[in-house]
Amino acid sequence: MPTIELNMITQRSIEEGAAMEKGKTNPDYFDACSICEMHQDDMKRAGIWKNTNIRVTN
Repeated sequence: MPTIELNMITQRSIEEGAAMEKGKTNPDYFDACSICEMHQDDMKRAGIWKNTNIRVTN
């Protein structure tokens, strides 16, 4: 898989906020925090398909 450099902008979704009420060890919280949204052009550049796992590093 190719490596590309992007600027990451973080935010808290409504789903993440609601899941936090159940605790950070709850599976709902993990699921809400395990989402990375990208522009389709960036996905194409990186060779990423929709609904696949990716690795984010800094």
